Amino acid sequence: TCNRRGSRSPSEAAYDLPAILAVVLVHGDASFARFTPEVLASPEVTELANRVEVAEDPAFDAAFPERSPSAVDLTTRDGVVHSHRRDLPRGEPEEPLDASEIEAKFHALASATLDASARRRVVEFVAGLASAPDLRALPGVLAGARG
Repeated sequence: TCNRRGSRSPSEAAYDLPAILAVVLVHGDASFARFTPEVLASPEVTELANRVEVAEDPAFDAAFPERSPSAVDLTTRDGVVHSHRRDLPRGEPEEPLDASEIEAKFHALASATLDASARRRVVEFVAGLASAPDLRALPGVLAGARG
């Protein structure tokens, strides 16, 4: 499923490894906001995606489900190869995101529906959960954030 090609929508791109890698190379990240039909159809992204080769590694398959290894080898025009491997994706319990990464991810995902002030209120509420006497205020914070 990861070697799917020709994504035209964000939901299709979630399974299109060539498109994901091309978006990262062109834009520097794979944030949700990057996966618009316009970006996916851009000449820079489609040209790079067409040059991506996806190969299965039986050793990686054998490591699943304990690990979810992946590797990327990037060959530049002058033949230099840059390689990177991960055994688990960031965000797994064994490879957790730190608090600032979680907050940044929340802002990136919630910015489509919540303005900066509403997101800040949610973050402040969540930061105080450990000392909160109860969670009854949570629905109000979320409702206020949406309204």
